[in-house]
Amino acid sequence: MHDLLREMGHEIVRRQSQGDPGRQSRLWLTNDIIRVLKNNNGTNRIEGIVLNSPPQEELHLNSGVFSEMKNLRLLKIIGNVHLSQSLGYLSTELRVLEWHGYPLKSLPMSFPPDKLVELTMCYSHIQQLWQGTKAHSDLARVISGASRAIGIPTWFQNQSMGSSITIRLHPDLDDGRMWWGYTLYVSYEINDLESWESTRFTRLDYEELVFHFVTDEGPLKTLLKFDTLQKFPSTIDMPAGHWLYVPRIWFDKKSKEVDTWSYIEVSITIGNPFMKVEKCGAQLVYEQTLQEFIDAVSPHPH
Repeated sequence: MHDLLREMGHEIVRRQSQGDPGRQSRLWLTNDIIRVLKNNNGTNRIEGIVLNSPPQEELHLNSGVFSEMKNLRLLKIIGNVHLSQSLGYLSTELRVLEWHGYPLKSLPMSFPPDKLVELTMCYSHIQQLWQGTKAHSDLARVISGASRAIGIPTWFQNQSMGSSITIRLHPDLDDGRMWWGYTLYVSYEINDLESWESTRFTRLDYEELVFHFVTDEGPLKTLLKFDTLQKFPSTIDMPAGHWLYVPRIWFDKKSKEVDTWSYIEVSITIGNPFMKVEKCGAQLVYEQTLQEFIDAVSPHPH
């Protein structure tokens, strides 16, 4: 029934556009998306794009590919996408931005992240999201990313083997500092290589990571979930990493007693039965350690 309703919704959107994908409010068919992006046929009617193209197919786009999509609120790109020189524009209405393998070192300078609630840039070339006050604005929202770095970065001083970790908050100590956010780094790997190999051509490309939080008040009702694209080339037994930043304001919205907490415990589950979380690292972020956190999780040029 769910699939039927979804298909009915898709058909309504297609009919409203009169066969022109550039006039649809949502784009989900790979061929339609590629046609719109390559021909610069985007319009202000487009509110959502979800592209999942085969990695062997390269897609080359120009810098103004999104310039007419003023009302774009959802942009998810998974595929081998290349941009010429730069990206000139992203909609100020964006709520969700997910771009696996984003090819540039930064987002457009003109892009304000004020309405962004989810940012995922797995396996991207990002070295700096934005400059100045925009960096502080970004730390008011949950952000995550992926890494091929080996092991947990040493900046994460609290480390634990397995899929859970606890960090102490020491509410009775007043050092004059308010922590800005909670950061977590997860290293995971294949635990059954033979079974994984036997299903590698039929399995889903997404592995859902689910983060469960427990404090002095018990488990938080809200879970954080992220889809991480797995691409294992020749070294498929090599561990991969995923980092997560949760702002203090996120916890404040869940409880009025954050200042009294003595600990935050996180446990992680992963959807793929042939993969396991090997190790975790956790750390609090303060204003004074902001740049250290960014350096720890940002990819460095070779």
